[in-house]
Amino acid sequence: MGVLSIAKKAVGGALSIGKKVVKGALVAGAIGAVVSHALGKKDATEKAEMKAPLKEDKKEDDYSPDAVKKRGPERHLTKNYNFAGPGTEYRARMKGSAFYEKMMKDAGRPLVGSKPYNKPYDALDKCGFHHDKIYANKNATAAQVKEADRQFQKCAQKITFEKDGVKDKLRSIAARAGFEGKIALESIGVLRKGSFASGGDKKRGKRDP
Repeated sequence: MGVLSIAKKAVGGALSIGKKVVKGALVAGAIGAVVSHALGKKDATEKAEMKAPLKEDKKEDDYSPDAVKKRGPERHLTKNYNFAGPGTEYRARMKGSAFYEKMMKDAGRPLVGSKPYNKPYDALDKCGFHHDKIYANKNATAAQVKEADRQFQKCAQKITFEKDGVKDKLRSIAARAGFEGKIALESIGVLRKGSFASGGDKKRGKRDP
């Protein structure tokens, strides 16, 4: 075999090896880039998670003066009621009468109801107490909210002239009629199902069949 032929083979072999090295370097570089990107993304995610408030912290923010000011007023059936009526600060009241009182004062909002602020005032207000437990639940379904409305109506129906007085009986009749109207408007799609509650449907749906 001639020297020239040997040289050609040597050059060819070197080029082949060189190509493999280059190809290997490119693959390694690509893998390194992917790994680096993934690690960088992981680091960024971890940093973002560290900066993000904990879920419990977010719940606590619901009681801050700024958060409380943004919410609408409590519109109870009478000035003495702690629960029966829209807008009840149920979760704050369940933390105790003193907690509710301080929260409202810190936010510059008027106290609504009677001390202790975490207890129903009378039989009709007690109907509202059980009702508000569902309304305050952000995970409650529209069906659960509707059932809470129906249970309030059944509870209010038990209010009598003899036992509870004329005013409470009339209030109970008005409240039952109000919920009947609400449910009707939800069924035809005018209001979202679960309206006025923290849970329920996110938007208005179609008319019930």
